[in-house]
Amino acid sequence: MRLKNGDRITGRLLAQETNHVIIATSWAESLALPISSISGFETVGGEQLYSAPHGSPNTKIAPLAAAKAKPTTIPPKSIRGSIQLGSNIQYGARDQELIYARIRASYEQPYKRDPKRFFRTFGDYSADYGETEKVKSANRMTGSVKTDFDLNGPAYCYNVFGGGYDEIRKIDSHYQFGPGLGCHLVKTPAFTFDLEGGANYQAQRRSAGGNLDSLFIRAAQDATWKIAPRVSFSEKFEFFVNGENTSQFRFRLDSTFSYKLIENLSLNLTVTDLYDTDPAPSVDQNEFQIRSSIGITF
Repeated sequence: MRLKNGDRITGRLLAQETNHVIIATSWAESLALPISSISGFETVGGEQLYSAPHGSPNTKIAPLAAAKAKPTTIPPKSIRGSIQLGSNIQYGARDQELIYARIRASYEQPYKRDPKRFFRTFGDYSADYGETEKVKSANRMTGSVKTDFDLNGPAYCYNVFGGGYDEIRKIDSHYQFGPGLGCHLVKTPAFTFDLEGGANYQAQRRSAGGNLDSLFIRAAQDATWKIAPRVSFSEKFEFFVNGENTSQFRFRLDSTFSYKLIENLSLNLTVTDLYDTDPAPSVDQNEFQIRSSIGITF
């Protein structure tokens, strides 16, 4: 599908209405596009099916287009992922080197008895290393795996497991796991918003200040917003309060603006805020990061 703003979208044609068509793409289960925004419509093999007439922006696409398009279009992907790579290198009055990488992947499979409900698995791995004036200023690695199962209506259950280390924050190793329930409050092609709550057991082995083993209560929200064909925004917030000592809590905010340069390449700006009321001695309670990276999707 060729749009009048110059973009091209490849997908599977689902339905044709009076003023718009609905397609499924690799990043959206259903996407509604006004016919007035479409300049051309063709098969993946290049066969021309529709071209907008001059002076008739709302002309209806011929039903023949749907019949011809179905055999040649690609099915939605069950596995999706992205790789983000970034660096901050400076040589001068103050030498600094930082390398950052993040890999995310997801898998979803519909239930055979109800294709509208899904089983999903999400993986997230990140690592960064840096030196400032030949002194180590960043050395961390963290990863997590989360699975969820759709229940009745918008509800779902989940389980999450994660772990890693952070030398600068004096955490030799840490891990967490715990189940919970969630709700798909909003689920549209352009915007999704989920809420979650559950239990989360966390353990930290610290090089200073003693270890931590506690059961936390977890509350989280996850949102994605496709602002424009090339611009998207994702945001995730997790809040943990210690079930044994409610004055101790921590949170993580992770948000990313992404601009698609070409089909599978994007420029990303990520803001991360980490807060812990009880860190290791001489470690700040709050850590704020702003990073830019190049992203590759698959």
